[in-house]
Amino acid sequence: MAFTQAALTLRHPDDLDKEKTACIEQVNQAQSHLIAVQEELAAIKGQHKCATEKVAQLEEALCVACEEEQKLRSNIEAKLTLVAIIEQQVIEKKQALANLEAIPTLSQDEAEKLKEHECDAL
Repeated sequence: MAFTQAALTLRHPDDLDKEKTACIEQVNQAQSHLIAVQEELAAIKGQHKCATEKVAQLEEALCVACEEEQKLRSNIEAKLTLVAIIEQQVIEKKQALANLEAIPTLSQDEAEKLKEHECDAL
């Protein structure tokens, strides 16, 4: 069997224990760091899930608001049309009233005389 030079190098047990202790310490530090990063990742995932849910709720609320806005816009247009029609009717009625007020009328005495004259004519 052929052995490599590294395999043939013998180490003192104290040196090996020191390297082993250092290696164990590095593993422990790496595991602690891994746990901390995993906890941070879990927290970020939770925040992301929360933000995603908020976005979904806001999108739904926006859709509802857009539909409501469209209905209100249609109602406004219908009411504006109705207001224009009613304003035109008011103008026409005011004009009719002005025309009626412009017609000369008889006084009470003149009306009675007219009535008597009509009775006499019949």
